[in-house]
Amino acid sequence: MGIRICPPVTDPNKPPECLQRRIDFALDSPIALNNGMRISFPNIIGEFPQLAMCDNLTGNPEFSTPTVEELANPFVQAELSNRDICPMVVWALNNGVPTLVRLEPGSVQPVIILPTPSESCPAYIFCLDNP
Repeated sequence: MGIRICPPVTDPNKPPECLQRRIDFALDSPIALNNGMRISFPNIIGEFPQLAMCDNLTGNPEFSTPTVEELANPFVQAELSNRDICPMVVWALNNGVPTLVRLEPGSVQPVIILPTPSESCPAYIFCLDNP
């Protein structure tokens, strides 16, 4: 078995406005969606164990790591598409297992589960409150 390589967190040739969009998204967080969910995007890249800190990062214990299904929710996807968020890799839970997911808002497949070689791979932290 060879060395496992983590996927890149963002596209290497991303346009410069991608950074600004993520900054604006973080500044506007938390964002209430029309279905009652709230998104908080701290604009922090981390390994999975840091994700237990969604409550610390947001200052609210109701926020936690989203599931793959929650990220695919049409309300979440609409918010990300409206903000024109560039593709990025985030941590999510897939049947309770920490999983790397590529978010591609506005695409045919907006949530793509990636091979997750290690919980030490860097990815964006994305927090969600789904009451």
